[in-house]
Amino acid sequence: MFFGFECSYSMTTIKSLREIAHALDMQLVYGFVPNDGSLDALIEKRATELATKIVLRTNNTMKLEDQGNTNERIKKAIKERADEIKNEMPKILWD
Repeated sequence: MFFGFECSYSMTTIKSLREIAHALDMQLVYGFVPNDGSLDALIEKRATELATKIVLRTNNTMKLEDQGNTNERIKKAIKERADEIKNEMPKILWD
């Protein structure tokens, strides 16, 4: 959050950029761009991280009950869960 000088400085800068854009017969556009380069890559990364956390937690519980899965099955479960997460796009994906 901006306070005092920072807020007025930022707003002045944006106003100046808008004026420059207008003088060049252009429109100022600003936004957020994922570091990975695409929103799809970011969603894939976050969904896989979340799916891995969920699947491994479940697998640990199953190991305690002597019902652990093979690494191959765990990888498959992570991929399936990540696909479900991407389709559902739950809020937790962005937490």
